[in-house]
Amino acid sequence: MNAGANRRNIYILGGLVVVGGYLFYTNVLSGPSSPEPSRPSSAATRTSAAPASAPTSELQSAPRRQASSSRLSEEFRPSLKPKRPEDRVDPMSIDPTLRLDLLAKVQAVYIEGGRRNLFQVGAAPLPPEPTVTVKPGTQMAHQMGPEPAPPPPPKPTDPPPPPINLKY
Repeated sequence: MNAGANRRNIYILGGLVVVGGYLFYTNVLSGPSSPEPSRPSSAATRTSAAPASAPTSELQSAPRRQASSSRLSEEFRPSLKPKRPEDRVDPMSIDPTLRLDLLAKVQAVYIEGGRRNLFQVGAAPLPPEPTVTVKPGTQMAHQMGPEPAPPPPPKPTDPPPPPINLKY
């Protein structure tokens, strides 16, 4: 056996253990890099709820435990309320009546555009073909060139799949 190769592997393994230990310490064991904002309401509640005979070390460690557990369970909850009081809507000033005149006005609007149902799958219906009216005594122009190809014969339809015999 070559003793130099084994020593080199041991040095590499030792270096990896040191780097892994450092990363574990910085990510798991060390506290946050910035101090947590103090929450006076939760700290005051814990202090007032603790019995008078409790040692001071337990009172000092209780907010720290609470802060670390709240940090893990915090969720992003955005508030849609305006922060300034003058921007807030007074609920007593809102009129809850149903305005039927406005609903009738909206229903009377003619919808322009296609008549396609968005909830049905398939091709859109074709527009109607224009009709040509010919006055008596006039001659129709004949088409020059080759005759258009006849339409292809209709494809035979496949029989429907057999029914599934399942019971609930």
